[in-house]
Amino acid sequence: MLIVDDEVVVRESTYKLLERNGYRVFVIEGVDAAELATREQVNLVLLALSMPVISAPKSSLRYAVRRWMPRLFSLRVI
Repeated sequence: MLIVDDEVVVRESTYKLLERNGYRVFVIEGVDAAELATREQVNLVLLALSMPVISAPKSSLRYAVRRWMPRLFSLRVI
């Protein structure tokens, strides 16, 4: 699971909650998310809708994944 958010409090609290419940979690801020998602076994992305560097919907991670990394087309982005 990958958490992408520019808010430190959101990233840390979500990470702690998910890890405590047995999930393998990666946390990252912004533009490096697509690269990390290709490098690691990521099945789900929790993506903030509004960030200074990545803003939804057109510039979202979903758009980047579909355009530049077709092998991750089936990645679920929430």
